Amino acid sequence: YYILTTYFQNLLGYNALAAGLAFVPLGVLAMVGGGKGAALLLTKWGTRATMVAGMLIYGIGLVAIALALSPGGSYWAVLPGILIYGFGGGIAFTTLFVAAASGVAANEQGVASALGSTSLQIGAALGLAAALVVANVGLGGVAATTSDVVDGLRMAGLFAAAAVFLGAVLALML
Repeated sequence: YYILTTYFQNLLGYNALAAGLAFVPLGVLAMVGGGKGAALLLTKWGTRATMVAGMLIYGIGLVAIALALSPGGSYWAVLPGILIYGFGGGIAFTTLFVAAASGVAANEQGVASALGSTSLQIGAALGLAAALVVANVGLGGVAATTSDVVDGLRMAGLFAAAAVFLGAVLALML
């Protein structure tokens, strides 16, 4: 979200409301992925394969977004990646909580869910921090050009995608 928010507001000139509304399709596809897609895949494939599929789709969306970023870009250029990212994220995050609660006694479901949620939040914070380091490596401080900023955001997006793909490989161990 941070990469897209920065792109929408600082490069496309969106105000905060317009940038927020630009995420509505992502939220809709995340609900479809999490509600319908994950349920269908979990029933058909099980937890491991569904998690891997969700993470692969999520990562492909990140790659599509990163490659669509450009100094003279538009919302329409990144929208396909946003839709893929949202759908895959919905599947992956729903499956994360299914995996966290699987095999856990009924009286410990709350603890399992809390552990899954806490792990997700810690991972997101560490991932964002690492992505920002990657984004800022090539910038020339406050003198960075628009092209430099886009290149940094693109590298951060590709870094995030690589982390998601690594997560998909690790999910094979579930």
